[in-house]
Amino acid sequence: SIGGAGRANSSKESRGGGSSGVDRNLAEGVDKLGQCKKLQVKVKNCSEFLYLYLLFLRLSMATEQQTAKRYAKALIEMGKERGAVAEMGEDLHLFGGLFREKEPLYGWFNSPLVPVTEKKQSIRSISKRGKLPRWMRGLMDLLVEKHRCFLIPEISEQYRILADENLGRVRVRVRTAWEMDRKTRRLLEERLKARWGEHIDVKTKVDEALLGGIVVEAQGMVMDGSLKGALRRMRAHLGG
Repeated sequence: SIGGAGRANSSKESRGGGSSGVDRNLAEGVDKLGQCKKLQVKVKNCSEFLYLYLLFLRLSMATEQQTAKRYAKALIEMGKERGAVAEMGEDLHLFGGLFREKEPLYGWFNSPLVPVTEKKQSIRSISKRGKLPRWMRGLMDLLVEKHRCFLIPEISEQYRILADENLGRVRVRVRTAWEMDRKTRRLLEERLKARWGEHIDVKTKVDEALLGGIVVEAQGMVMDGSLKGALRRMRAHLGG
């Protein structure tokens, strides 16, 4: 058990089935279309069918995000109790990254052909080697039982968002047309801290397409001080 995470997922939640997220979404879409037929809703052509399927797919993805957020909230509460919100976030980020990058691992844990007992045995084996924290083992056991291992990357992302809020941390992404020297980087970080406080996580990237200047993104805001952006605004002003 992972404590709060187990309680956060009530019997009212729909089970994901043993298939992958895409297969499960397709199955749900087909099921919904079947319901439409029962209601005598006529699908006149392929474009309507595609529209309906994409609509149901979007709704299903939103449901997955909501479910992942409930798991993440439970883990955040556990992290608060242990005073380990940041540490748990790092472990979850690493594990979520493995599932994103290693397709065989993702496929194996989400395969309906692999028995639940075999998946749990694999989790225990990894845990015994000291490579899996106890709380992570509890989370994995729970996800295996509910056939929701496909949610791990999204749980990791939702946890990151909630942890940032809890720790008062602001993630800042900076793109420049050139590689900044140490002095320029230090001055930039001082300006960013003056704007968003001491708890910032700054990531920089060189983007030659900017032509010149800098672009800063944080908390859903974009401050475009690039030459490319200036030219775009000039064209818009001139109506071209």
